[in-house]
Amino acid sequence: MPVLELLTQPLDQALIAQRDGPRGSVLPYIEGFQTINQANRVFGFGNWGAEVVGPIQYREVGRPAANGEAPMLGVYSATVRVQVRGCLPKSDVGTGFASEATAEEHDTALKAAVTDGLKRALRHFYVRWNTKHNR
Repeated sequence: MPVLELLTQPLDQALIAQRDGPRGSVLPYIEGFQTINQANRVFGFGNWGAEVVGPIQYREVGRPAANGEAPMLGVYSATVRVQVRGCLPKSDVGTGFASEATAEEHDTALKAAVTDGLKRALRHFYVRWNTKHNR
């Protein structure tokens, strides 16, 4: 199937995961490894790539009290550029949140920012045909 046709199709619902959201809501999302698998399926292994553009940023957003301590809460942001062979590159910014002042928490938040940026950049390649394009 041609790439453009693959990019016009909706995402397979079996690829959609769910996580708990604010106020008891449930949020749908696609996991990072599924995003990479889909990019390989659509563009072909070795026909696309991603890179972090510029430094990853960290911003402290508060120090709420918890059990007498004040853990640092912050957000990491990363700009990720995706290049697909034969296409102009697409970039977007992803974020990851650290809610505990541990090295593991910050490591996870940093990686989440990069993965989120990758997913957000890849979504720019998805084609939504409207009636104007179908004439």
